[in-house]
Amino acid sequence: MIRQQQQLLHGQRQLLQRVDDLDDNVGDLRRRHEEVARVVEQVSSAVDASFYNDVRVRLQDLEAAMDHVVRDVDVARQTATAAAQDADRAHRGLAPLQEGVQGVARDVEGLARQSAQERRDIARALDELASARTEQDRHVADALRQLQQRADQLARESGVERLRQMLEELSDRTDENFRNVEESARAVDAELNRQGSEIGSIAGELGAADERQRSRFSAFAADMEDKYQALLNAFREYERSATELEEHVAMAGQALARRRRNSPGRSVSGGLR
Repeated sequence: MIRQQQQLLHGQRQLLQRVDDLDDNVGDLRRRHEEVARVVEQVSSAVDASFYNDVRVRLQDLEAAMDHVVRDVDVARQTATAAAQDADRAHRGLAPLQEGVQGVARDVEGLARQSAQERRDIARALDELASARTEQDRHVADALRQLQQRADQLARESGVERLRQMLEELSDRTDENFRNVEESARAVDAELNRQGSEIGSIAGELGAADERQRSRFSAFAADMEDKYQALLNAFREYERSATELEEHVAMAGQALARRRRNSPGRSVSGGLR
């Protein structure tokens, strides 16, 4: 049972490490988002106003989604930290009872299996969240690459000539171009909605798993306290019985010694000497 508690504690610490890694990834995504925003501001005067406004709206939506992810990661970290602390306290409480708790090993095995299943559920939810973050990262990278290419192109061309060319390009655009932009915007909005739904579902699963974990640890701690008191009472009864037995043995030894001293055979033997 001690070994199983150590494994459970190790698993909780691994889960906490995964949450920290996810927080680092979200921080990287936020820094890249800020780089994209700076590039957009730098080229804002040289691009079409509708295109600029569309990109800004997408970046704002993405920033709101990242804020939601950060809050979910904070909740997951608090949950994992509390579970690790509970597992650590349970481990320290079991250490003094290593020789006395063998009779409750089967109960702990059931709890360990349930905890392992919940860890797998949480790990799967975190993997899905990481996949969603990867998809967002890809979209941001594509937008950053396109904006950087646009900025490089503007830097290579002269101001007046480029302005004339831009006016000609704007006048030559067709309805098909606008439809493509609208379709892209709808696709981005649909993807952000899907990711928001997935993040909400993961947050619900994490909350339910946290509540189940806390309930089981509370029941486990109460059960361990009851068993500890039972073992302590049994040990005290054993000490009392052992003390009484030692007293009876001592009294019997003293009585036997007295009988031997008072035995006639012992007196005759002493006279012969």
